[in-house]
Amino acid sequence: MRLVFITGVSEFSRVSIFSELNNLEDLTMSETYADMLGYTQEELEIYFQPHIKRLAEKFGTSETEIIEKLKLYYNGYRFSQRDIRVYNPFSVLSSLRQKDFRNYWFETGTPTFLVNLLNESKLYLPTIENLQATEAVFSTYELENLRPEALLFQTGYLTIKDISDRLYTFDYPNQEVKTSFPEILFHSCTKGLRDGSRFV
Repeated sequence: MRLVFITGVSEFSRVSIFSELNNLEDLTMSETYADMLGYTQEELEIYFQPHIKRLAEKFGTSETEIIEKLKLYYNGYRFSQRDIRVYNPFSVLSSLRQKDFRNYWFETGTPTFLVNLLNESKLYLPTIENLQATEAVFSTYELENLRPEALLFQTGYLTIKDISDRLYTFDYPNQEVKTSFPEILFHSCTKGLRDGSRFV
């Protein structure tokens, strides 16, 4: 066997239950692979140009405006100190296929484990925007001691906004996440209450 590639939400290679897998190389913050798991701006504009054109025709607008709207809704993910942003592939493909701008990624569901962790941690929702943490946030992998900001980053609900003197500032990556995540938490925390309320 020459190569094994394992992907998932969080790295548990150093946890005792996986002691046989303690020599894996973690690519999470690798600059070399910063654009591996999403579409770059260049890739979007080159490979999806025919689809962007059809979307522009549907909305009666320019291709430039469609690209800007795709960027607003689905771009923004940053996975290393290298400041390169990528698009959510699932949402981009769904938007171009259905010729509409919706919150596609959230229709696939939100992990109960994440919601429960946020409830237990009492993380104040408004502080999620511009949340700050040190590099230590990327090295907390114990199942019983997961930090909510680490899991929010690893699951794509937060991304790196800025890095200054090894202090990381996190924020929502795009409009899709920013508009959907508070609503999902609201409905989860109220255990099925459906009164039409929305976070502003």
